[in-house]
Amino acid sequence: MFKSARSLPRLDAQAPGRSPGSQPRSERSLLDSCVSSAVTAASRGLSASILANAPSARLRRLRPHPRSSDTPGRLDEEAVVIDIHCHILPGIDDGARNLDEAVAMLELAHEDGIRAIVATPHRYNDETEPALDAAHRLTDEVSRAATVPVELRVGQEIAGHPSVAEKLSRGALLATEGTRYVLIEPPFTLYPPWMDELFFELQLRGYAPIIAHPERCAEIQQHPEILARLVERGVVSQLTAGSLLGHFGGAARRTAELLIERNLAHVLATDAHSAEGRRVPSLRAARDAVTRLAGAARAEAMVETVPRAIWDGERLPPLPPASPARRRRFALF
Repeated sequence: MFKSARSLPRLDAQAPGRSPGSQPRSERSLLDSCVSSAVTAASRGLSASILANAPSARLRRLRPHPRSSDTPGRLDEEAVVIDIHCHILPGIDDGARNLDEAVAMLELAHEDGIRAIVATPHRYNDETEPALDAAHRLTDEVSRAATVPVELRVGQEIAGHPSVAEKLSRGALLATEGTRYVLIEPPFTLYPPWMDELFFELQLRGYAPIIAHPERCAEIQQHPEILARLVERGVVSQLTAGSLLGHFGGAARRTAELLIERNLAHVLATDAHSAEGRRVPSLRAARDAVTRLAGAARAEAMVETVPRAIWDGERLPPLPPASPARRRRFALF
């Protein structure tokens, strides 16, 4: 059952019901302390590492948008809505089945107001074709067939595993093209103890990890302090639009709302898989839900400003505070 804020354990408490092999609380607390100290010491250099190590080959970059003269640092009225998580490449995973469906998904995204998409399949082809070559071949194929002006960039949704950092380093897995941002999918049931270590290792190697749809992980639903610990250490949190609309059940919806209210959600993405049904590339309804929960400025940041920073490989801007009129009764951790 979903727990209210008042019944949540403290952040430094070990979540009960962990998988076999979890460290005892004393060891876990020591690990947390060491990791937190190390990340704090390295945090000032993380953004520079992300930019300095970003690959430059074959980027499909958006043109820079002019800044408004009366609000420095803010995108102008033509700000771009960007979807950083979409299974739009055809015939490669459980997303678009063929090129026609991929083009239809582009058309739906454009109608919804989305102007740029990071294509994030679960996997690319087998060892007969390097992942980056497969990614460019498929994005080029979709781009040539496109009927609407939506920018595409390659990326990948990577299932969490202790070997991820090593595979990224040798090019078997892909970060978001042109950046060091890496989209990592946690398990949907238990949150394994080694996930914290994976995120830390990625940061030590100069990557900026993004945790995909944490609101759909059953253990994070029960213990959102797990995500709070990650966010405190610099992990980016991506919510799926359908979660806010109830498409993945009541627990996912309530958790998504709670994460927004507690500033534990940075970016909203579609995680679209098809051109029909509930998993289409649409952010508009979920953006409206965020507006009701936390105000228009927060909603704009989650679909425009923050994903733009990810697209450009830049440091994330601070999230606007929730509108006071929309703050709910939940206490912070």
